[in-house]
Amino acid sequence: LWLRNAGGKSSILNLFFSIFRPDRREFLGTNAEGKARRLEDYVKGSDLAFVVTEWDVDPPATADLFDQTPRGVRVVGQVLAWRGQQRSGDVSRLRRLFFSFRADADRHAAFDDLPIAGLNPEPVASFEDFRVWLQELFRRHPDLEVVQEESQKRWIDHLERLGLDPELFRYQIRMNLREG
Repeated sequence: LWLRNAGGKSSILNLFFSIFRPDRREFLGTNAEGKARRLEDYVKGSDLAFVVTEWDVDPPATADLFDQTPRGVRVVGQVLAWRGQQRSGDVSRLRRLFFSFRADADRHAAFDDLPIAGLNPEPVASFEDFRVWLQELFRRHPDLEVVQEESQKRWIDHLERLGLDPELFRYQIRMNLREG
């Protein structure tokens, strides 16, 4: 990422890594030089916050970067919201739901189809509405392998099954501590 100083590079890294190393104690910004940041600092009381990534988890072995459309695109992310839309010193009141699904544009199940303000003209209004959207996507298209998880342990297990090695992300966090 190229941005000017104070342009948000560290914040993007902090949030990105929080998907793959979800334990708050491993949050990249926690050990930043200067100002320590926490995941909950990024979510206002009334926010319905999303951190979403898109992966080609099954790339063709001999493909050039710009030659072929990815075959195994998967959307991986998390949604965060404070219970009762009230920020709290009690971090357990910050709800987190991790999710993933196999992208398929023909079934309106791609990154751009997420019901998120700024992506979709009909965004969900709440944490629960997004959970229902995921459940409905799974009901209509079980082959998209929709997963939603609140347990960090089970989420880590899921990432490992996808081939998105959480340990590799732990090493990357350690390498980026000064950037945090």
